[in-house]
Amino acid sequence: MAFVFVKPRESFIAPVGVPISVGMLAEVASDDAELERRLRGTPFLKPLREGQGATVVSSLDFVRAVRLIDPTLDIDLSGADFTVVKPRVRQSPFWAGFWIISVSLVLFFGAMMAIIAFHADTDMGQVHQAIYHLVTGNPTEHPLVLQIPYSIGVGLGVLIFFNAFSRRRPSSDPSPLDVQMHLYDQENDQYLVSQGTPLPGPQKEGRG
Repeated sequence: MAFVFVKPRESFIAPVGVPISVGMLAEVASDDAELERRLRGTPFLKPLREGQGATVVSSLDFVRAVRLIDPTLDIDLSGADFTVVKPRVRQSPFWAGFWIISVSLVLFFGAMMAIIAFHADTDMGQVHQAIYHLVTGNPTEHPLVLQIPYSIGVGLGVLIFFNAFSRRRPSSDPSPLDVQMHLYDQENDQYLVSQGTPLPGPQKEGRG
């Protein structure tokens, strides 16, 4: 009796118009190399259409798909209970650039207003005047020797905090923004799982 290990993924972004096999949605391993290759290529879902909503796949659907190949297989199932399958969004370069510029401008001016409001509340100008007077003994209304480095330091501090200068490698530490986006994706997938209806199970020709 052959032994099969199946580990479904938590989510998968599927290319539009391409049939989805078991190997795309789950890691498959077996002591029988030919059986493993066959299981990886087993059709599982019909091709997704552009604009189609997410499809929720139960881990038991993988068990059913493997059983259709050989009912006598011994299956070890681990990993996610549900897999959220979404079609890949195709966006024109024009609209992609438009949204990137728009969001960047909104974030830039929003962050600028937040920093200005913070400094107004704390009266940072007076703080700089007091520090300058304390260090030099000469009062001045505009201690530029403090204000200019401080302004540059605020901008550099934000860039360093978000790892803007680090090389983007898969093994590199994620930035706080990367972590928040990952948490958002996880919560979004959990919501889709709670609201969606799992598939009743694939047939031999695949099922959408």
